[in-house]
Amino acid sequence: NRRGFVIGNRLCFLYNISRRFNGTLIVERGGQMKQECTARLPVSEEQILDIEIWLEQMALQGWFFTEPVGKWWYFSKGEPARVRYRLDMITEKDGCLDEKKRECCEAEGWHFTASYKNLYHIFRAEDPSVPELHINPQSAALVLKQYEKTARDSFIGKFTTLLLCAWLLFKEKGIWLSYPALTLADGSGLVFLAAAAIVSAAAVRQLAIHRRIREICGRMRSGEAFIPTEDQVKNNRYRRWNIYLNFILIVLFAVTLLQSCQNGGPVQQQLNDGEVFPALELIEDGTVQDSPENEGEMFYRSNLVLRQGYHMAQTAPVETAEHEMKLSSITADFYDARWSFFSEWLFSECRRQAEKEENAVYESLSAEGFDTLLYGKTEKGQNVLAKRGTKILKLSYEGDTDLSKKWDLLRDIMDGKLEESFAPSAD
Repeated sequence: NRRGFVIGNRLCFLYNISRRFNGTLIVERGGQMKQECTARLPVSEEQILDIEIWLEQMALQGWFFTEPVGKWWYFSKGEPARVRYRLDMITEKDGCLDEKKRECCEAEGWHFTASYKNLYHIFRAEDPSVPELHINPQSAALVLKQYEKTARDSFIGKFTTLLLCAWLLFKEKGIWLSYPALTLADGSGLVFLAAAAIVSAAAVRQLAIHRRIREICGRMRSGEAFIPTEDQVKNNRYRRWNIYLNFILIVLFAVTLLQSCQNGGPVQQQLNDGEVFPALELIEDGTVQDSPENEGEMFYRSNLVLRQGYHMAQTAPVETAEHEMKLSSITADFYDARWSFFSEWLFSECRRQAEKEENAVYESLSAEGFDTLLYGKTEKGQNVLAKRGTKILKLSYEGDTDLSKKWDLLRDIMDGKLEESFAPSAD
């Protein structure tokens, strides 16, 4: 209920914002204009000592903690002062501060500010010289013990996920290790790497949290209390980028996942939409028949390493000049890499894959408009591997047309535009 009230209160005063000032909010509360700001916890919520240091550092800058809403904590503007904060682990079953305890703490100069989840009560002392807040280290250690178990279980879960990722990598090692550039260009490799990075970062962070809580528990059980020193308050620094690391990794994963979702459709539909790619209707010397046997799909790629790309496969009956019906097929992969070094890497892997898996034997040819042009024949048909700038086209064709006479057409296809003489007829 209190959390709902706090969230409702935040929504109300955000609605009454009058203006922004230096990245903070000037808000109307209780008929008075107050300057407030929000700041995200720079450390894990279980790192009690670091949170106390952070709150005292904020006070030295003139920002005084008022209340927490999740990981975002609210501060009000005041005169910079040296105040002390202490976090007392919640031992009450209902999570509410005992009234007698509150009165005792206030009598000693410690004022209750807020409670955070079911973890701890937050006290503030305006006078740095007041006696230290009495916190029972043994009781606090018992409360922290359950969070140590939670952190350990969380780490085990994330580490298990990481092992699963490693197992999947080992299972597909023929693809990953043999053709890493092709895997990245396909998009699935980027998704895998982003997911592995998220899981790895989360597992490392959770392990650090578990070790930190375990250390605190051990020292508290021995009766030691954690109190920030003047040197820590003055010199400790918390890197802001750490706060958003998980968020950045998740955004990266989302982007790679969305980009890996290939779109496209039937070859005939893409041709009708004016798309340019090595369809049989463009390649064949004969007449490609419009029949149920003319089938094929085309899928586009675009990701962090490719500006654009596609994969297509088509099979169709073709009527030759001798009026014979023959079945032709073509498979094509096109890549337009974002960087020259990646296109070189990708080209070498395309050649190696074709030579190893398709038994292609290439010979190097020279043709206008190509940086590298490889042509070869197999028992099944013809293979072409062409490079033009950062663009790569890989073809496997089975049919009667001689691809060695189609270099001008293939060059235009790689550029994504056709001269009128190459365009398929309306018939």
